[in-house]
Amino acid sequence: MEQTRKLQEHGELMRQSNITGTEFADMMRIYNNSSTDSGGRAYRWQFQNKPKAERDLIMIAGEKTAELDYSAMHPTMLYARENLTLPDDPYTVYDFDGTEYERKGPKVTLLIVVNAEDRQDAVKSVALELAQMAHNDDTAPEARRTLTHDDIGTGWDHEANRLVGHVEREHSPIKRYFYSGVGVELQNLDARIAEAVWYAMTTRGIAVLPVHDSFIVQRRYAEQLRAVMLEAAERIVGVAFEVK
Repeated sequence: MEQTRKLQEHGELMRQSNITGTEFADMMRIYNNSSTDSGGRAYRWQFQNKPKAERDLIMIAGEKTAELDYSAMHPTMLYARENLTLPDDPYTVYDFDGTEYERKGPKVTLLIVVNAEDRQDAVKSVALELAQMAHNDDTAPEARRTLTHDDIGTGWDHEANRLVGHVEREHSPIKRYFYSGVGVELQNLDARIAEAVWYAMTTRGIAVLPVHDSFIVQRRYAEQLRAVMLEAAERIVGVAFEVK
């Protein structure tokens, strides 16, 4: 199978590339609902789940690395479907008193809203995510754990309901995608883009670590990577993503 061959080629190059600062293991495909049209990202927790500060310490062949990131892939694709331009920062959301929410809250909320089956399900998921983020921020790394709904109070549901409402208002131009489950389709598209990026770099003999929507390479290859990322997105979905 072609995808298996590509993963094997990538893994072989990475094992030859003297990666330090993280454990490397071959990536594997993760699909939703056993369908190759849903999801399909290449995944390996050893390096993809590392915090950004730890990823900055990764070295390849004794050289420092750079991490380039696609900005707001899913919102960009949804706005493009409506022939609209994405707001400058789609994750900037304000409460009724003018207080700006911390960016990661609106970000995870928007992604949940386009993936959830209904609003009630979205609010519950957002409540859990908000509680999880607060717990991890206030807890020493060795004591962190995954929370369940039994671990959080109703206050988080209230906070989540407010945040979902703000996100609905801020992104009303794409409201027809709310609670539509379109997220798995978008994940399949960004998986195809990611594969095009890491495989193009692999065929050039350049080691690259894919981290969801971003990619880590030796710094001297950063501009090559940027060009590959822009070309892949334009070719596969016809959208000009911002690359940071």
